[in-house]
Amino acid sequence: MKKYGFTKKERLCKQKDFKRIMLQGRLAFNKCLKVRYATSEKAYNRWAVAVSSKFGNAVSRNRLKRRIREIIRTNKESFRRSYDIIIFPKNEARNADFWMLKQAFLSQILNAFLFSNFRFQVIGFLTNI
Repeated sequence: MKKYGFTKKERLCKQKDFKRIMLQGRLAFNKCLKVRYATSEKAYNRWAVAVSSKFGNAVSRNRLKRRIREIIRTNKESFRRSYDIIIFPKNEARNADFWMLKQAFLSQILNAFLFSNFRFQVIGFLTNI
């Protein structure tokens, strides 16, 4: 697997996985994002970004999904393994620029204790913002 790639096997696609995470998973949220996550039997993380049609037109929804996937792609080596994670952007994310969205996302992951080591939590989080 490429270090910075975002492969198909790292995406959540099946409805049964979404239902399992919604029923058994934990929740973390802030003003821009809501994150649901659950442990998985896989040796890698799987991700999904779910944006409601109430969020705006297709252009704005897809732009937001691309930004979130880019944040995941460039930081995925720092996350703990074996989790299934769904990200739900809130309305405040509509007006957020890339760096605000990155800060909100990484703070959510930090609050959910999904970083793989404490050093990145403190040092890497502060330098990457």
